[in-house]
Amino acid sequence: MRVRRLSAILGASLILGGCFMLYLIMDLTFLPQEIHSESHNKWAQLEDRLNQLEDDLRRHHDTVGQLKHSIKDMVGEGLRQESLSPNRTTSSPRMDLLSCGLQVSTPPHTDVQLLELYKQLKFDNLDGGAWKQGWNIEYSQHSWNPHKKLKVFVVPHSHNDPGWIKTYEDYYHSQTRNILNNMIKKLREDDRRKFIWAETSYLALWWDEISQEEKAQAKQLLANGQLEVVMGGWVMNDEANTDYYSILTQMIEGHQWLQNNMDYTPRSSWSIDPFGESPSMAFLVKRMGLENLVIQRVHYSVKKMLARSKNLEFLWRQTWDGSGSTDLLTHMMPFYSYDVPHTCGPDPKVCCQFDFRRLPGYGMACPWRTPPQVITEHNVAHRAEMLLDQYRKKAQLYRTNVVLAPLGDDFRYDQASEWDAQFNNYQRIFDYLNTNPTLNVEAQFGTLSDFFTAVREEVSPEQFPTLSGDFFTYADRDDHYWSGYYTSRPFYKRLDRVLMGYLSSRPSFASWLLAPETGLTKLLSDARRSLSLFQHHDGVTGTARDYVVEDYAKK
Repeated sequence: MRVRRLSAILGASLILGGCFMLYLIMDLTFLPQEIHSESHNKWAQLEDRLNQLEDDLRRHHDTVGQLKHSIKDMVGEGLRQESLSPNRTTSSPRMDLLSCGLQVSTPPHTDVQLLELYKQLKFDNLDGGAWKQGWNIEYSQHSWNPHKKLKVFVVPHSHNDPGWIKTYEDYYHSQTRNILNNMIKKLREDDRRKFIWAETSYLALWWDEISQEEKAQAKQLLANGQLEVVMGGWVMNDEANTDYYSILTQMIEGHQWLQNNMDYTPRSSWSIDPFGESPSMAFLVKRMGLENLVIQRVHYSVKKMLARSKNLEFLWRQTWDGSGSTDLLTHMMPFYSYDVPHTCGPDPKVCCQFDFRRLPGYGMACPWRTPPQVITEHNVAHRAEMLLDQYRKKAQLYRTNVVLAPLGDDFRYDQASEWDAQFNNYQRIFDYLNTNPTLNVEAQFGTLSDFFTAVREEVSPEQFPTLSGDFFTYADRDDHYWSGYYTSRPFYKRLDRVLMGYLSSRPSFASWLLAPETGLTKLLSDARRSLSLFQHHDGVTGTARDYVVEDYAKK
């Protein structure tokens, strides 16, 4: 009761202090006219009032500080008395007080605290050479041996935005449908092939079109580990503008769909395109039962500093968590982007030569003007060792000998020819690397689960550094800070919150759900999916084309 009374006093003092400051500000707004007529005297009065304001604010600050310390002392004393009580139970109001915002304490220690790290950064963006935002990476040939091989997992993927340059439906009909159809066909041609998929909203459109035989084939690919659904949300949501209720809605919508239609539960999360990364999302992912997370869009200076200390893989911990119960094993990609030129290693000119969608005649080219080559028995040794050099350099940035090398980009694998070009050429490279024991490497296609399983086998999770904080504001190069989307298109951001408000009141309609003839079930399902779709990182952010944003608004 005393704590509650002090809390009320503290709140009241803050309100009174705010009102007092507002009164002085309003009072001062009338001074200019008086000063104009009696300038000398009024300036003296103004100075006196400002001095009085400073004194009052100082006293108010001291009073609030004393109240905080009194509350802290009362909580501590109450807990000490309760711990000595023979009738103490496992839960009490005072114990509950420890988890509320009233508690005054310092954050638990972590190996990396991002607020402290930001104070150390120079944000100087020095030219690092081939890796522009890094440095020239060197390694010893003796870092690996027959008992300690480099393990490389090349993870084919296709990032499918549910609305950006085109609308959700337009993307599906023009590209995504082809990707998913080819996925079934091409993975079944060779059981060494792997693929990951993230956006459940597109799976739902596709599922309604395919045959029962194709559905069974998709389930089989999931069961044998060739296909993995990562994250599993309706979309890959933004992490800055979204409300936690909407994030949960879109994740539940996606996960329930996967359970109901594919009997599948995701294990790993994949957040490669949201413009900055939030610890709240990591907390929700952990509570949803996912075990691992991959992130990409983080300020290039932060990446460089974490890479220097080999802290790009860490246990992401909440700032209020003293026990480590919120720890989530997180892998941060080190380079500029998630496309092929920036994922095999530090030199994009070399990595681009191993994006076989860019072979001459395929309609894409490498900006560095050195195209890929078809892998043959005559060039495989040279080409494979060139790629291995990039993998080895990338491994120097992490604490394990397990390398994640994503192989994809936006709306990739929409043509059957790309599946053949990527998988056939890489398999020839893998065969060469794996059959030459002096290279001490095992390379293969893999999923996120394959990669994280290998990581955990080499290093137990508790050996990774702990990290707390958020990865905002994102900059991909120079001073290009991605912050305009925090406030852009406010009308549509407001629509998002209005729909969220309607949906959050749905428990009051629970009795109506028992009467399907009302149609409320269909309305609620459509509303959830519309809200979920808009959580996409090009939806609520406002970063899509005008007509795409208008399409979201109509939904």
